[in-house]
Amino acid sequence: MIDKEKAKDRIRRVCAYTGINPDAMTEELSQCEVLSSPDELFRIAELVADYLLWLYRHAPKHTSKQNRLVSLMKNHADEMFKTEINLSKLAETYNRNEKYMGRLFKKSVGMSFAEYKQEKRLELAESLLVSGNDRIIDIALECGFNNISYFNRSFQKKYGSTPTEYRRRKSVRKPKKSVKK
Repeated sequence: MIDKEKAKDRIRRVCAYTGINPDAMTEELSQCEVLSSPDELFRIAELVADYLLWLYRHAPKHTSKQNRLVSLMKNHADEMFKTEINLSKLAETYNRNEKYMGRLFKKSVGMSFAEYKQEKRLELAESLLVSGNDRIIDIALECGFNNISYFNRSFQKKYGSTPTEYRRRKSVRKPKKSVKK
């Protein structure tokens, strides 16, 4: 039988090596303990550790730790912009100061983390408006907006028209068929 502490220790070491918050990862995996035997837990830990190492090795190489941190933050925003992820949660994940991370992100990217996340949401909304027929409220919710009024204001500020007007303008209109009698 495999020792649980040995599995958790491996996760902690890999997390420390890759810059991921080991406590958060261990907490997530502790939920697996209820459902898994120690052998299964160790196998899960090995899979997670291997995956984290693979991600770390295949991540773009940066000249500084600051650039690496900004890249990790952007990746988080790109992957999780629909969720309630914020700078505070990222700071906790990476064991960094929230204000430092915010200044670093803004200096490197040219906008705050919240603005970057908002840009991603609006870009997805614009794409969904043009390519689909979903209701505006469904698109807003799909993109991570919980308030339709805020979505409408944000969209209008960025694109110069409401989502409904934008869709009407950008939609490909099918020519009407003439009916012969």
